Amino acid sequence: MKNTIYIITILICLTSIVSCEDFLTTENRSSVSDKDHFYTESGFETLVNNAYQTLRDIYAVSSYTTYFQSGTDVYGDGRSRINDELHEYETLNPENSSMKSLYTSCYKGIRAACAVQYYAPNANISEDLRKRRVDESRVVAVQFYYILVNTFGGVPLIKDYVSNIETGYPRATTTDIYGYMIDELEDVIASGALEPSSAKKGGGRVSLEAAQSLLAQTYLAAAWDLNKSDYFTKSAEVADAVIAGRSLVTSFAE
Repeated sequence: MKNTIYIITILICLTSIVSCEDFLTTENRSSVSDKDHFYTESGFETLVNNAYQTLRDIYAVSSYTTYFQSGTDVYGDGRSRINDELHEYETLNPENSSMKSLYTSCYKGIRAACAVQYYAPNANISEDLRKRRVDESRVVAVQFYYILVNTFGGVPLIKDYVSNIETGYPRATTTDIYGYMIDELEDVIASGALEPSSAKKGGGRVSLEAAQSLLAQTYLAAAWDLNKSDYFTKSAEVADAVIAGRSLVTSFAE
């Protein structure tokens, strides 16, 4: 009887070991790496689309009014007093869920934009398309930094794609952030890779005018935050270039 119990116990143990080993062994049946996918034209375009998609986490969510209108005279809570800390600023702290979500969403977008620049050099696409998509992603990244610097002031400045776990990013100054934004936008505009605005045809991508408009906004914000009066003039000059004789409204036919 004892021998039978020992044999059964041993068989159960062996079965358990084999089952665990089979369960834990992984097999990549497709054998497709990130480079295999993102270096193709279709795969690379998914990276670009993902960078644009991250903007929805800011501008297409119910928290939009909380992010940009709380604490101003254009928005107020009713008797329920939702997000009262953002209206009164009395109990606001770094763990505020809305501001934490805004902060993390911005860096998620910046990482997605940097991914485009990281995989672009070896992507199997034309040189013109490579330059255009990279410059589009650079403008998207600056858009997120515009939100960050105007909401939090100095923040960590991440310029390259992060592919591993890193912590302890130092906080850059507002001067550094604005300087980086202006340099990026001026370089993108000067390169000439972006297409003119296609808003009347549906739009959907970063255009030359979009980059110029963001540069004008950046100069204006930096003029106040950095006390640089000459930036007011630069902002107006860039804004005039965007307007470029366009009328305020379009005809009904257009």
